[in-house]
Amino acid sequence: MTESSTRKLALSGWLHKTSITDYGNPLKLQKFLFFYESLSKVVRDEYDLSGLRGYRHGPVFSAVWDERNDEEESFLDKASHACQSHPELVNADRAAVGLFIIQAFTMEELIRITHSMHIWKAKKAEIEKALAGSPKAEQGVPLSEQDFSKHDSSMILRMASAYTCEFVNSVRVVSVGGTNFAFPVKDAGRLAPEHYDVLYQLDTGGELENPVYAYIDEDGAIVVD
Repeated sequence: MTESSTRKLALSGWLHKTSITDYGNPLKLQKFLFFYESLSKVVRDEYDLSGLRGYRHGPVFSAVWDERNDEEESFLDKASHACQSHPELVNADRAAVGLFIIQAFTMEELIRITHSMHIWKAKKAEIEKALAGSPKAEQGVPLSEQDFSKHDSSMILRMASAYTCEFVNSVRVVSVGGTNFAFPVKDAGRLAPEHYDVLYQLDTGGELENPVYAYIDEDGAIVVD
């Protein structure tokens, strides 16, 4: 089994330190790593898309997936140590944007986003063939950075423009059912049971598109923007 790079360990450790719940979902960890590296690439900072493979649910860093799932405690120990020992490997603002993305959309939506990117779509036929031969498709299909197209760069840049570090650090995502509400931090801390009743009603309506921007007005009512 290939060991995860120090960079991927540090990023994984950052996610665990910042959001244990999101770290605890192996697919969310993979989406976080993929969006972080994609954001790094499009802003022409140091990035690492090596070892990326295509699976049913999108791009996966196989070394991280295998080590995280096969040796969970050992992986977390190494990830926490790497995050603490090599803080320079994690751009906190960019990581916050990546975290917001995986919190602002449902897993189904995140999968659709990565499936629409050419770096995965270019190998779609091979991935589907592998899945047909083996439902588990344990090895996945190697993805090529050359397939990270202008279309992909444009998608990531649009997300970076919409979800700036200033914005994502000013809000907190509150998930209710399949709807993810982005509240100002001060309002998220004021949510009461009656507010959640309203959020559940809004989620049940099924007419909102993630992420939903909301706040509490001066009368204490929830306003959806």
